[in-house]
Amino acid sequence: MDKLLFICGPTSTGKTSIALKLASKFNGELISADSRQIYKGLDIGTGKDIPKNTKFFMVNQELNIKDDKYTYGYYDVDGIPVWLLDLARPDQNFTVAHYLEVAHKTVKKIKEKKHLPIFVGGTGLYVSSFINPPETIDIPPDMNLRKHLSKKNIKELTDILIDIDKSKWLIMNYSDKNNPRRLQRAIEIGYYKKRNMNKPVLSLLKTDNMLIGLKYANNKLKDRINKRVDERIKQGIQKEITKLVTVGYSWDMQSMQTLGYKEWQSYFNHKTSLNCTIDLWKKNEYKYAKRQITWFTKMKDIIWFNTENKEYVIDIVEMIRKWYTKK
Repeated sequence: MDKLLFICGPTSTGKTSIALKLASKFNGELISADSRQIYKGLDIGTGKDIPKNTKFFMVNQELNIKDDKYTYGYYDVDGIPVWLLDLARPDQNFTVAHYLEVAHKTVKKIKEKKHLPIFVGGTGLYVSSFINPPETIDIPPDMNLRKHLSKKNIKELTDILIDIDKSKWLIMNYSDKNNPRRLQRAIEIGYYKKRNMNKPVLSLLKTDNMLIGLKYANNKLKDRINKRVDERIKQGIQKEITKLVTVGYSWDMQSMQTLGYKEWQSYFNHKTSLNCTIDLWKKNEYKYAKRQITWFTKMKDIIWFNTENKEYVIDIVEMIRKWYTKK
């Protein structure tokens, strides 16, 4: 059975750093599991932290994923391939379904070389969906339908959903039944299923997975997040965003509404100060980290390591060695 290693946890816990060390020790290749780092040009705010002058090796300049073209390749970081960075332009949408398709393709490529695929990142939905994809994960958004449904109120959406898929409405909890976006998605899925009744469901890979989680005490994590944001200011996040806006990428794009970029919209529109923008970014980063912790804590197979423990890297290496060499 193929072995897959996952390094996950909240932001600012050193996931990429240890993943590179593990790749070096166990002949591995990294697969990014970060929903923000798939965008080209969004480098500083997403914390790609790829060393300058790192070479990008193009595998396919126009990889077809869900009827759109994406750039597919890897960065060579000290001899370690790092996949699934800079896949999409900032004006392209990229869903979990897109990620699963290209991630499966990448795992196959790595296994063909008899290397260890190492997923690394903090997007819990990417990690959990790869391990156990939901039945509806491959159902694409219907933008025309969404535009139509956006004009409906809760009662109207409820009536539509009951008409198309009453069983779905019956099992929804109170919160979801009163959430327009959840109702719209349920309707979208209902229509799709009726149109594609014979389409096969995305199959599960039979793999032996090792999931490693990295964490800090909350007060220290907050300090690390604040320092990391300050570093990104010094690295030139304002210039990066200025370039993105200048070439025509608008604030309503999926990419520009990600953490580390959306906070700057009011500043660039001269509605708030630089200090307020930075404070908001730090607060949102910490809120995001808490959501990540909540998500990953629900994944019971994760083995957690406190990165404040000086021996944690040695402990992780030894545990992985036993797992990886076990037949």
